Amino acid sequence: MSNLFTNIIEQLDNTPLPDDILKAGIELAELVEADAYVGEVYSIGYDEALVQIHDFNRRQVGGIPALSFLLATRIIPGSNPDVRKEDASIILLRVLDHADLPNAQEALRVRVENAQRVSGELDKTFDHRDVMDPTTNNLLGYAGVRCRVIGTFYSDSSSATGKPFEIMFGSDLSNYYPNRGLKVFKARGEVLKRIVNYRDPRLDNSEHKDLLVQVGEVRYASTNRPFQ
Repeated sequence: MSNLFTNIIEQLDNTPLPDDILKAGIELAELVEADAYVGEVYSIGYDEALVQIHDFNRRQVGGIPALSFLLATRIIPGSNPDVRKEDASIILLRVLDHADLPNAQEALRVRVENAQRVSGELDKTFDHRDVMDPTTNNLLGYAGVRCRVIGTFYSDSSSATGKPFEIMFGSDLSNYYPNRGLKVFKARGEVLKRIVNYRDPRLDNSEHKDLLVQVGEVRYASTNRPFQ
């Protein structure tokens, strides 16, 4: 009997999505860039999320400035998610500060001891390969970041526009699962542009729809370096 149910579920999962749902899924997934991956959410609540980021990924995206936007989701980059499912959503986060990982004290001890070993040697830092082995260097490259939960991007029907599915934004988190992982991506380029210029589609038919004002340019930090 269990095999029968398994076969039915697999058939349902493999059923081609209707065109409107397929198009909506592609549009939502466009906010998730594989090259912008930075880390993993390891703790989340309605107000805050803690993200683990490795130095390698931090460098790949040009850094993670304070107050920058991150996107947490289970959507796979380049996929066509079924927007009717709960996992087809993207949580918008804003970086607040660092967050200690459980091994923070041990990591601090290792860094202090290595810094003492190279004290006075101007050509070596505590992470030099002659002082810190590659395995330790890799493990200590992980750090936590504390983020504020800004809201959730999802796709839903909009009676105001008459479209079956439209990207919507809710300024809260309707639900979360502590033991379900979320991949985290940095909002940058066109994705960042879409986020900061987002307009609720339900306003398109209002009398204020054409009242657009240029308020400035977005920058990641006051120290606005070219590689970022």
